[in-house]
Amino acid sequence: MDQARSDRLRWTQLEAAGLGPASQLQTANQIYTDAVILRDRCVRAILDLSDGKGHPRSEIGAGFIAQTVQALGRQIQGVEAESMYLLLRFDPAGPQSDSVALHHPFDAARAHALGQEAMAESELVYPKVCPSHGDTSSADNRRDAFRHIYWSFNMAREMGPERAKEFGDAHERDRPNPIGERVMDLYNNDHGRELALDPSNRERDPAEVVKQAVEEERVQTHPF
Repeated sequence: MDQARSDRLRWTQLEAAGLGPASQLQTANQIYTDAVILRDRCVRAILDLSDGKGHPRSEIGAGFIAQTVQALGRQIQGVEAESMYLLLRFDPAGPQSDSVALHHPFDAARAHALGQEAMAESELVYPKVCPSHGDTSSADNRRDAFRHIYWSFNMAREMGPERAKEFGDAHERDRPNPIGERVMDLYNNDHGRELALDPSNRERDPAEVVKQAVEEERVQTHPF
């Protein structure tokens, strides 16, 4: 499917979801003051961004959410799964890992190896905490975020963002995680791909890039 047709289909999906016409992102801080309304409407404001002529942008990444949340001093929680799926271009009924691997066997082998590397690196950077020696949830969540971002970063760097997204999305379909956890993983996968596309990270060590993002709280370290 070409980009223009893909954009038209995605815009139709947004309209069908009742997300309305284009909105002004800069008005979000003035309008959405109630925390309960904010968590959903903030996502909708981002989804409604257009080029000023009624056409949707071809790429709307999770980075827009992160920037908006930072500006408002909040974290988006409890958002509608459908809104986040549209934003992150995730089809829950899409292919699982075995199907994607059949079409891309060599990339699948490399993706698996990079996944193992991500697991090992995450445990080095954020070692498991003994329950009697500290807060396990904080370390576990940061380790999980690091692992997903590191894996997606390296896949995007080696095989391109779209192929990295294929494997990342398929992985999330393999396991029926709770919606909040799945969206957290999808969000962090998306952020990893964005980091890989940033020219300033081209020569940097992946672990350094990802740890900085986690420590600066530019990623999602708890379920939505």
